[in-house]
Amino acid sequence: PEVQPAPAATAVTAEFLDIPRLPGDANAADDTMYVAATGEVYYGASVFRSNDNGLTYSLNLYRIPQATMGVASSVLGSGPTAFWDNANTLDVVLASGTLESRPALDVLNGFNAALVDEEIIQFTTAVLVADKTYRLSGLLRGRLGTEHKVSSHGVGDRFVLLSSATLGRLTVPSSDWFQSRMYRVGPATLPMTHLLYQDRPITPQGVMALPLSPCYVRSVRDNSGNLTITWIRRTRGDGSWKDFVDVPLGEKNEMYEIDVMNGETVVRTLRA
Repeated sequence: PEVQPAPAATAVTAEFLDIPRLPGDANAADDTMYVAATGEVYYGASVFRSNDNGLTYSLNLYRIPQATMGVASSVLGSGPTAFWDNANTLDVVLASGTLESRPALDVLNGFNAALVDEEIIQFTTAVLVADKTYRLSGLLRGRLGTEHKVSSHGVGDRFVLLSSATLGRLTVPSSDWFQSRMYRVGPATLPMTHLLYQDRPITPQGVMALPLSPCYVRSVRDNSGNLTITWIRRTRGDGSWKDFVDVPLGEKNEMYEIDVMNGETVVRTLRA
């Protein structure tokens, strides 16, 4: 039979994911940022980084696997973060990959995690409702410390299925945090000077190095007017409740800052 040449690589769609470390991902450190990539004809993606605003570049990642990703075609409404969200659904149009339903126990064990804009969710049910379009339900919201993002959604939100097997890991030194850096992304089979490569200015926030915020904040005032504030600490890793008392400390030190507010103004800051 006649040998047919492989189709040429097409442009790459890439998302830089400045998010907390995925549970069980031993290959990600505090100076890591995930990268998800796909394309219509995809043979892997490469990422180059510039320290001089695009004058010179160095290779950072080569042949990133293809991720399951797309965009939201409906608005994900705000929902609870302490129990299942069975009221909201989300429609997603995929550019690549497929989605599947999983039992609730699998989801509680980490399956079906996805990034929607900046919120990490999980889902039990994925129903194909149109070509490449899935309706997700049975949701867990605000996962891995993203509770503050549950009310910031819209049509067109990026969607990335979070799997350590399909995400690239970009090393971002702490000296680059909060600094704009230029990255160039394109097909791994082509040179970085090719027109299919795109420049992307990225300002890393070092999210993977941040501790998770405390939860279950409570306050009680006694008869003398003294206010006692309590909270429960969370950990970024090895969070199994093994001793039924506390979870392991994921940071070098346990320290807290409590801002005393007057409206939008910080009156003073207490350290504990």
